[in-house]
Amino acid sequence: MFVRAHLDERIVLEDIARVAGFSPFHFHRVFRVAFGETVSAYVVRHRLQRAAYELRYSERSITEIGLRCGYESPSAFGRAFARAFDLSPSAYRSAADAPGFRAAEPVSARAAAPLPRFETYPEREALALRHVGPYDELDPVMMRLYGIAMRRGFVPGAAIFGLSYDSPDLEDHASLRFDACVERRSDADVAGALADGLREISIPGGRFAVFRHRGPYQRITDAYDRLTSAWILTGLVELRDAPFINTYHSDPSRVAATELECDLAIPIV
Repeated sequence: MFVRAHLDERIVLEDIARVAGFSPFHFHRVFRVAFGETVSAYVVRHRLQRAAYELRYSERSITEIGLRCGYESPSAFGRAFARAFDLSPSAYRSAADAPGFRAAEPVSARAAAPLPRFETYPEREALALRHVGPYDELDPVMMRLYGIAMRRGFVPGAAIFGLSYDSPDLEDHASLRFDACVERRSDADVAGALADGLREISIPGGRFAVFRHRGPYQRITDAYDRLTSAWILTGLVELRDAPFINTYHSDPSRVAATELECDLAIPIV
């Protein structure tokens, strides 16, 4: 595989995505679902597995092996190796029966996903509240959006959307971008909503595979994992570069978590 053939080089995400035949836009999500770990974790695992082999069967020093793995100091290499193998490099080298690397479980081993509806969404105008940070911290921004939408006369009536621009598998969770959106309505107080901190955006249209999610909104990421495994990795649909769109049909402040409903729309060619 590409990664194993280039372990001594700087491995760039765009290069791996190109070899795999995926756009970098969604590659993190697809990769982690397929392999059970992020791209960087996969690279680290293979470098440390090679290090383990060299510790057992080569005469290279521990320092040299660590440098070949990309670690600038023996102590950093030692900590990473111990986390992966439960032994220090020196203990691993001398152990009679050395343990193996703990393998990750791919999402493809999980339950099958439901059938989608295939729909073509029009481009829509909306007002949005931007969240930057982990996706599991979305509740405050969604509740604030609902509050503004109700106060300014958008709901009931206007659709509530969520646009995720980044894969939740990116290591830098503090940089994940999400727009909580309410559909623009001419009869609502748009000026007041803008004064409350919302901004005007256009929600991109196009073709989508749409799945109905029922249950807690906190499980939407897991639902997308199952959909990715069942529909994208199998080649039944092909992703295009656009955000995933959640269309929320329930107000979590009024509906029990087990009864919440949301449409999950995956952008496809």
